[in-house]
Amino acid sequence: MADLERLTGAAQGTIYNNLSRLMKTDPPQVEEARYKGRSKLYRWFSSSPEPLGDDEVIKTSPTTVASLFANPPDWLPKQIEVYRKDPARHLKPLCATVAAVILGDGLRGDEVRDEVERILEEGTQS
Repeated sequence: MADLERLTGAAQGTIYNNLSRLMKTDPPQVEEARYKGRSKLYRWFSSSPEPLGDDEVIKTSPTTVASLFANPPDWLPKQIEVYRKDPARHLKPLCATVAAVILGDGLRGDEVRDEVERILEEGTQS
């Protein structure tokens, strides 16, 4: 749970509530998988098509923050809109998501933060 809190910036109760909601959908989107030590693990079911192969991912995935923002996926404008409502609260989750896409690791959000902030600032001046 601590990883999700760190990645999303969401409170533990919010995470539990959303996991519970996802487990109650028909069909369930999340299920309890097992315990690892004292931590509960969950399995997430995706309705997305099969994952791309390594060669396809390299060809289709953005490799820089600038390229991600220049050709944004559907979720990015929505997340930027949420960020603009409360930048102090939503910058960390936005950077975590960008880092997950660009660097393959949402825990590396600090590494993309300066560039994300610069691009967002440029967007408000236009």
